[in-house]
Amino acid sequence: MTLNIDKSEDRSDAIEALSRAFALSRQEARLTLELASGASLRQSAQTLGIKYETARGYLKSIFAKTGCNNQLALVLKVHQDLNMDSSQE
Repeated sequence: MTLNIDKSEDRSDAIEALSRAFALSRQEARLTLELASGASLRQSAQTLGIKYETARGYLKSIFAKTGCNNQLALVLKVHQDLNMDSSQE
């Protein structure tokens, strides 16, 4: 499945797919999607309306659940595993 993460309907599908694939909470999946879209952790926190420290806590949990140890590895894993496409159509 290819998900275009710039389309709102695909964003919902992507959040669900991330939740299922990695046993992430909805908030963790939303943060993961923001990071996979190219946003920094600070930008992602602002977009999601959460504190930066909360985002850091989510990120630690995401790393544990995905087996990643940094944001680059997480983004690569998400794009590879879910075949995400961030290009505009």
